[in-house]
Amino acid sequence: MIRRRLKLAILLCALLPRLGFAEQPSFRFKHFTTEQGLSASTVNCIAKDRRGYMWFGTYDGLNKFDGYEFQVYRNKRIDPRSISSNAILSLFEDRNERLWVGTQTGLDLYDRVTDTFARIRNQSGVTLTVVDIEENARGEILFLATDQVFTVRLSDSACVLYKPEALAPFLRGFSGLRRLFLDREGLLWISMDANGLIVFNPATNAIKHYTAATQREHGLTSDRVIDVVEDRAGDFWVATKDGLYLHDKGAAHFTKVENVLKQGSALSNDNCFTVFLDPDDNLWVGTSQGGLNLLPHDRTGIQHILHDPQDAFSLNNNSIQSLFVDDQKNLWVGTLKGISFAQNESKSFATFRHEPNRAHSLSDNAAAAFCETAQGDLWVATDGGGLNYFERRTGRFTAYRSNPSDPHTLRSDAILALYEDARGNLWVGGFLVGLTLFDKERQSFTEILHSKYGLHSIINDDVRHIYEGRNGDVWVATNGDGIFQFSQGDPAQPTQYLSNLQDIEHSLRTNYCLMIFEDSDNTLWVGTYKGLSRFDRKNNLWSNYTSDGPDSSGLSNNWIYAICEDRQNRLWIGTAKGLNLLARERRTFRSFGAQEGLPGEIINGIVEDGQGYLWISTNNGLAKFNPQDASAVVYTEHDGLQGAEYIHGSFAKLSTGELVFGGTNGFSMFMPEQIRTSVKFPVVTLTKMRILDQMVESGSTPAPFEHTISTTSELVLDHKQARIFMLFYSALEYSAPEKIRYRYLLEGYHDNWIDAGANRSATFMRLNPGEYTFRVTASNSEGAWSAKSAALRLRILPPWWSTWYAYLAYGVLVVLAFMGYHRYSMKLMRLKVDLQRQKFEMEKAHELESLKSRFFTNISHEFRTPLTLILVPLIDLIKTGRGKDWPQIAEQFHLMKRSAERLLRLVNQVIDFNKIESGKLQINKKEIDVVKFTKDIVETFTPLAADKHITLEFGSNCVHCYAFVDPDKIDVVIFNLLSNAFKFTPEHGEISVTVKQSVDSFLEIGVRDSGPGVPSEHVDHIFDRFYHVDH
Repeated sequence: MIRRRLKLAILLCALLPRLGFAEQPSFRFKHFTTEQGLSASTVNCIAKDRRGYMWFGTYDGLNKFDGYEFQVYRNKRIDPRSISSNAILSLFEDRNERLWVGTQTGLDLYDRVTDTFARIRNQSGVTLTVVDIEENARGEILFLATDQVFTVRLSDSACVLYKPEALAPFLRGFSGLRRLFLDREGLLWISMDANGLIVFNPATNAIKHYTAATQREHGLTSDRVIDVVEDRAGDFWVATKDGLYLHDKGAAHFTKVENVLKQGSALSNDNCFTVFLDPDDNLWVGTSQGGLNLLPHDRTGIQHILHDPQDAFSLNNNSIQSLFVDDQKNLWVGTLKGISFAQNESKSFATFRHEPNRAHSLSDNAAAAFCETAQGDLWVATDGGGLNYFERRTGRFTAYRSNPSDPHTLRSDAILALYEDARGNLWVGGFLVGLTLFDKERQSFTEILHSKYGLHSIINDDVRHIYEGRNGDVWVATNGDGIFQFSQGDPAQPTQYLSNLQDIEHSLRTNYCLMIFEDSDNTLWVGTYKGLSRFDRKNNLWSNYTSDGPDSSGLSNNWIYAICEDRQNRLWIGTAKGLNLLARERRTFRSFGAQEGLPGEIINGIVEDGQGYLWISTNNGLAKFNPQDASAVVYTEHDGLQGAEYIHGSFAKLSTGELVFGGTNGFSMFMPEQIRTSVKFPVVTLTKMRILDQMVESGSTPAPFEHTISTTSELVLDHKQARIFMLFYSALEYSAPEKIRYRYLLEGYHDNWIDAGANRSATFMRLNPGEYTFRVTASNSEGAWSAKSAALRLRILPPWWSTWYAYLAYGVLVVLAFMGYHRYSMKLMRLKVDLQRQKFEMEKAHELESLKSRFFTNISHEFRTPLTLILVPLIDLIKTGRGKDWPQIAEQFHLMKRSAERLLRLVNQVIDFNKIESGKLQINKKEIDVVKFTKDIVETFTPLAADKHITLEFGSNCVHCYAFVDPDKIDVVIFNLLSNAFKFTPEHGEISVTVKQSVDSFLEIGVRDSGPGVPSEHVDHIFDRFYHVDH
């Protein structure tokens, strides 16, 4: 098979001069180191899972990469679900999308749902160092550990020896096992660091052992075998510490690579460390200290890819530890200094730069102007490196530099303008170069001097642009002296010099000119630092367009860097602030910028391709602009272009239809039709979540999800968590992640998609309770939006006071409150009725009392007269009474008299009571002997005492005691006390009345009885009217 490839390679070499130079693919690496978050510099293994994540194993943890950030997994002693060791030696994803991780202390299985690891136990208890993992046709997981091959028993997550009856005994005693490889026939290849190569047939248990000692005559000269791969043709490539071998399995023969390929093809270093066969059958060989080697799928040679200290985009280190080419054909290289990543440059951009270590490369990276020769080769002007002739067939650059000692060389290496006219003359201009003609036959330069070529010849040393009109005239723009015209391109025939004339209104806007262009109407347009000037050659009349001042025409900026007329005769102007389209009839402009997708404001070049698209170089990338819908697709250095920044005026369209754009890092050449828009879209996934000010992880206390958020379909947030939360997302795109744009939508909250730009998070604050769906999608690197989106359902719970049971409680409380209010109202109503009734009863009682009072007053008045009539005769009888028995009779008369007087006092008291009720009672004070007054009242109760067999006594500490009192009121008080005492004193009891005068002249009248007395709890009610205590 390899011989057929060699014949094809010889045929292609014979055809190369006719087909043109075919350059080897160039690689522009991006680097990821510990500064970007990689856990350690040495990358032992690389894998990509089917979800799109990249995985890197280092000696200090496992790294998961989404194109933007590294997530590092390390061993945690207290967490049995963490990875078993920080030293990661191998990675493998099986057909069931399970990721297996080989570590220094065992085999782990990653669970992407919980973001944890399950450790596969070894039944023997011996710690296993897992260096490689494979899967056979039956789905068995095989792994190489320590000195044996094991398989995983999934039923109990244990590892057991593979083929213990045949392979295991054979491997005992060998050390340094490196790699496993299963070929298409199911044979198992085991490479060993010091014991050659073993091929095991699982079907027959047959074993072949290749060593340098046994296979030297068959070409194998090294026992230090690193790895084996099988290509599409069925050829086996064996990498050793002594070089790369092609192995013919049938003939059991080994041939070193330099003896297989064409003469001069050899590895950069024979000390191989790793090999990788990509999906296109390209063979990649990583060496120790020798960089990377590429054997293309046709095996025509070997391309060396090395670290260049002077090139920041070269491989970052020449010691290659691991290799991987992903499904997008991107190259990942693990070295001793991190990861080098090279995008799959399938856009057909050919880029040329100055390469210090390569002869006949571009002399300087600042490519300022281009000119195509009649032979199809290219003149390249550089700003600092002189003039370059690019022979496209051979890919060689020939530089023409300034030599002060040689008058026939360039006066300066700062070349800014080039043009080869119809006669084959090469016009060269630049800073301090002036205008120079190049004689190809003599290979010499001649300056066009003012003194030699007449009045209108160049007098300025700073030439910015050279342009040939349709009639063969050559126009030269200078930076300070306007423009010059050379009729028919004859330097000896300068015809006119056009400049700004301050005294003439319609003249060139300024003498500082950058660009000249002639449109389809033969109108001359001049771009300057102060606007756009239009020269009507028929009428010899200038008109100007500016962005400011009274003559403003809507031009976005006065600095004019590029002018282009498309196939529809529309004039496009590139300025320092956007793209402008001239509306000729209205003399106004429409501007285009970042809103239309242009990557930068400074428009340095405009070229129309064969399909009507405008290719626009800017200060921040190259854009393919569609004039029909004003949309743009952006390409950057990540697509294989020279860089982000382009030089104004540095562009050309070649006769083949190819476009050339120059910048600060070389120039790029391409066929526009071959730059096809990508139809692939990145996969968007949710990566993280922040609640309030805390990043949450699955299973943690504040996390509303048990699984990783990328595998969660629904989140439930309480009202506190919904105050403010952030969702983070990422498109798993590695070629140009900085070109990816995002937009998101929260269904139930947003009406339209929110353009997030390059921002990879969405923040939400104080969402109302309810159900929502969060969706996020992304564009590809060319600006096309994917129709698919990542989705996450959100359910925001209400606070407890807004839940259904809270509202039920509120309802119950309202009902209870209503019932309470009703009850209170009814009680209040009843109380009002009771009060009205009581008021009515009181009024009636008062009325009755008034009637009774009037009745008793009236009857008292009636009693008063008879009592008086009784008392008068009694008094007379007492005064006139005589006889032997008179003392006894007189005593009875006195008693009758006292009783009558008492009765009269009672009648008077009834009358006084009426006065009290009416508020008219008065106190009638007079001086009396209180002792005698009290004794007289006591004596009236003597018959009652005798009748009830009660001992009634009276005593006083003084014979007489005078005081001012109202006798009637005192009489009532003493009488009531005695009446009450007689009422409650039993027979044979005692009642004593005393009158005492104290030293402070107070009188005390006391009534004491032997009755039951007044209980202490009723003492406060003694003076309550009609209050009665039952005994």
